Amino acid sequence: MAYTAASPPMYRGFTLIELMIVVAIIAILAAVAVPSFIQYRQKSALAAAHATAHTIRTALINAASSSNDAGFPDAGDLASWTQLATLCSRHGAQLYDTAEQSGFQNFLNYQPIDLEGDGKTDDFYLILRVGGNVPHTLTGAQIEISPRGIVKQTY
Repeated sequence: MAYTAASPPMYRGFTLIELMIVVAIIAILAAVAVPSFIQYRQKSALAAAHATAHTIRTALINAASSSNDAGFPDAGDLASWTQLATLCSRHGAQLYDTAEQSGFQNFLNYQPIDLEGDGKTDDFYLILRVGGNVPHTLTGAQIEISPRGIVKQTY
């Protein structure tokens, strides 16, 4: 086909405007999707930590029921994550070696309570903080475990 001055050649491809429109659409989709993705990751971290908290609670109740005095561990028995993981593994719960691997910050606050004044730990509070870039203002970022249940908190 011969080209004349009256008929310019036809080029195939996209114009700059068309490419800019496609880039703008992708940017809008990304702007909507990224915050949702971050929120879903945080919710996933919370759900995994709460499941682990239920496992820990069950193991501590098993530990109390299998002890001679039917009491919960003393403060010195649960001063670190390693001690908690060891105690839980002896009573049916497998935890990772570190708090971070289990989805928690390296924070553990165990408060044994002697309700009857007989030197036996009748009750306890175990507070763990969820890791994984979960903001502390999100409900569930801190978990309080007790024999009565699990409470989701902020800190």
